[in-house]
Amino acid sequence: MSVFVAAYGWEHPGWSGSYYPEDLPDDWRLDFYANEFRAVVVPAARWRADAAEAAVAWYEDTPAGFNFFLEVPSEEAARSRMEAAVAVLGPKVAGLLLRGGAEAGTLAERYPVCPLAGEGTVRADSRGAGPLAVARWGPERGADAAALRPMVDSLAGRAPTALLLFEGNPPDVQAMGTARTIIQLLGAD
Repeated sequence: MSVFVAAYGWEHPGWSGSYYPEDLPDDWRLDFYANEFRAVVVPAARWRADAAEAAVAWYEDTPAGFNFFLEVPSEEAARSRMEAAVAVLGPKVAGLLLRGGAEAGTLAERYPVCPLAGEGTVRADSRGAGPLAVARWGPERGADAAALRPMVDSLAGRAPTALLLFEGNPPDVQAMGTARTIIQLLGAD
């Protein structure tokens, strides 16, 4: 079983100077992030016209063992751009996340799929290529280990692959680090 800690995206202006060094070039941010965390969620809004080209850089900027969870867009054109990026990311895609009516289509045959539930709720689903459990954590919930531990325990027991998704503008890196430490101490990484 693997419980992954991931931010909803890595391109947060609010992380400049607080998480990312102020002088870090924008195109080095994913590489910097991937040195600390093993996964990231690519938001549906990221599936622009350059998605396949960008995916080449993402693949090269992340180490072996790094994982992308992809939020599936509801618009057909964006979904086809995401599918082109999936062809590049291939083995680094760990799962697909559905929000509001989005459908995974044929990608569900190759990757675990899970709809996103409300914040603080664990959702597990066996659609797609395997079970995936997901829980969302917002910045107002803080970085308290006593609050994070039950969420990690709940995720660890739900599916072989689980994601603790940190949201916010920007996501709370301190809380992400606390969750990563709990996961490591529990041997759930």
